[in-house]
Amino acid sequence: MEKVRNRVRLKDIAAELNISIATVSLCLNDRPGRYQVNAETVRKVREFAAAVGYVPDRNARNLRRGARRCVGLLTNHHWRAGQKCLPAVFAAEQRLTAAGFECRQLSSRNQLTGLSQLRELGCSEVIIFDPVTEEPSYGNASWQTGELAARFPDMPVYSVDYTMPDAPGVFAADKLVRLGCRVWDFNEHLLEIMQKYFPGECMIHPWRCSQSIIGRWRTGKPDLILKIAQDDPFKVGEDGAHQYLSLRKKYNISNIFWGDDRMACGFINELLKNGVDVPGEVNVISFDNLDFSQYLAIPLTTWGVPIVRHTNMVLDAILNNRTLENRVSRPLFSPGKSARLTPEIIAEISRYCDIGCDDTISV
Repeated sequence: MEKVRNRVRLKDIAAELNISIATVSLCLNDRPGRYQVNAETVRKVREFAAAVGYVPDRNARNLRRGARRCVGLLTNHHWRAGQKCLPAVFAAEQRLTAAGFECRQLSSRNQLTGLSQLRELGCSEVIIFDPVTEEPSYGNASWQTGELAARFPDMPVYSVDYTMPDAPGVFAADKLVRLGCRVWDFNEHLLEIMQKYFPGECMIHPWRCSQSIIGRWRTGKPDLILKIAQDDPFKVGEDGAHQYLSLRKKYNISNIFWGDDRMACGFINELLKNGVDVPGEVNVISFDNLDFSQYLAIPLTTWGVPIVRHTNMVLDAILNNRTLENRVSRPLFSPGKSARLTPEIIAEISRYCDIGCDDTISV
């Protein structure tokens, strides 16, 4: 029997080996000896099942045993390190546990691999706390919906974090429900508004920026692009501060846009050490809406995706057995002290976002 991409079922193995489905089930059971199944038959079934990639339906097995419904919480360890999604993960675990569900948490860079592991752990549905990227990305379920449908045909999957591509035909109807924002669109509006009120040059970090913005900077003034690095994000911010200090002798830099609150924190701390007035001399705006950003010496002006709100929407659907559809939300913008924002500026920005944080929204 040729191994195929579709999920192999018990009846497929039974037909190939010319034995009954009941016998196959007993052979793959944890205790086949209890039912006096021939040892050679057990060996053949198990070897064949392994060769064709058979995965037991643990959800059905759990239902037969009366086990509690289990929900998987899938994260990317890179995002967990920044605590970007942890409040939402903790909130999900608490609500589900209180309602009598079991939870399994797993971190994986490849979402499809993570989904396979969570299914093996008995999860009947999974919430993904990992970015939906605006460009095709290997391992991201949003860009591999065919693979997702083939491998997990009966498992609802929800992605609550990050951005929603605007490309036609990307999001066909399937088991993957996405809740996100159009990050690139808001990034364009925010940059335009800040340059309107604070004329001058902008430095940008490529994360969260649209390709049109990056293209303009690379063509015009590539030295105003903050460097991408996989090092400690606070150290990346410190290096960016020295980049700014050297460039402000050449450019009148009025606004700086970081793609990570931790980087922005390292950046501001280093500027303060060098006597730079933030925001008196330069506005600093970041992305993530991390909790700690409001408790800094200079609270960050930052924005991001309403992950907690999205997570609660998914939980409501799971707990009440309701259907949930794709949702495009407005980003959340949290005015801090790292940018000079007058009521007039905030009024303009609020045309494209909600003002507040993930648990207190003012529209």
